Amino acid sequence: MEQIIKIGLAVFWFLVFTKLFLFWLWLWQLKNYHLGRFKAHFERQKIKKVFASFYRIKLPVFTKKALAVTTAWFLGVGAFFIFAVGQTDDNFRLLVLLFLFLLPLIASVFILLFQIPVWFWQIYIMRKARKKREQFKNLIVIGITGSFGKTSTKEFLASILKEKYNVLKTSEHINAEVGIAQTILRELKPEHQVFVVESALMKKAK
Repeated sequence: MEQIIKIGLAVFWFLVFTKLFLFWLWLWQLKNYHLGRFKAHFERQKIKKVFASFYRIKLPVFTKKALAVTTAWFLGVGAFFIFAVGQTDDNFRLLVLLFLFLLPLIASVFILLFQIPVWFWQIYIMRKARKKREQFKNLIVIGITGSFGKTSTKEFLASILKEKYNVLKTSEHINAEVGIAQTILRELKPEHQVFVVESALMKKAK
């Protein structure tokens, strides 16, 4: 009977940990797995407001990468609970509490491990885009950044400039470095005179 109760508790905590993990995956995905943006999220908002989100279900967009990360998490946490159920009651409680306390760190490290090969790919894409951009000596680049209104400002400005210039702009809500790089590689043509860029993290131009 005690073993059945322990298994029931293990299933309960597995579901709790899964919900919390999906929250962290959602947040990292929202910030494009970018450490600077992730850190800025906590700097701009009160800790109470961030952790209040735990009570609401936050689901990430289940891309191929998100599905792979989630599947690996299920397998890993499942193995953890199989191990924990075999321990004494005191050790079981200790393991669960320790995992719960460290879950933000464990989940973040786990998610970022899957990001390592993506980072190498992004570096390659951005270097390739930078080389192409250097070929357009007379291209005027206008960067729009900030906390709110970036997309609207970009659309308004691009519409105005199109009256006189051949304009390229980043589409929809693309504002990550790799998205901008892909726009350059796919769409930038010699006839373009102005490139209007929406960026979530604009660095000082050199």
